[in-house]
Amino acid sequence: MSFLPKKTIVVPVDFSSCSALAIRTALELTDSPANVHVIHVIQPLSPVSPIGAWGDENIEQKLLDNANTYLDTFLASNEIEGVTTSVEVGSEGTRIIEYADAHKADLVVIPSHGRSGLQRTLLGSVAERVIRHVHCPTLVLRRECEPE
Repeated sequence: MSFLPKKTIVVPVDFSSCSALAIRTALELTDSPANVHVIHVIQPLSPVSPIGAWGDENIEQKLLDNANTYLDTFLASNEIEGVTTSVEVGSEGTRIIEYADAHKADLVVIPSHGRSGLQRTLLGSVAERVIRHVHCPTLVLRRECEPE
C-alpha cells in the first residue's frame, strides 16, 4: 500500500500563517486539491452570553456565513484554489475528529502553535486532542511560520 497520494486529507485552520502552511503541505500529499478538506470550527454561542440571550435568533447563521466568507478570502489571499471547505460549529477538537471520521479521512494535517505551560493548560491543545482520538494518521507541523 502506497503512502502517497492520499485521497482525503483534513486540514483544520484558524486563519494563521501556520494554517496556510498546513494547507500547502496537504496539497503536496495528494493528487487533487479537491481531496484536501479545509475545515474551520467556530464556538457555539452560549445561551447565557449577551449575544446568545438577547441577540438576533439568526446570529449563529450570520456567524457561519461570515466565517465562510472569511475562509474564502483567506484561501484566495494565500493563492489556494480547488480545496473542499467547511465551517462547523462546536468544540474544535471534537468537530475536527467527527469531520475526519465522517469523510473517512486518510490523514489530518494540523499546525501546532507550540503553546506550553500554563497557556496550554488553560487553553488545551486542539492538536493533542485530535491526535489522541482521530481514527487516521495525523501529521502535526511544528511551528515554522511567523508568530501571530
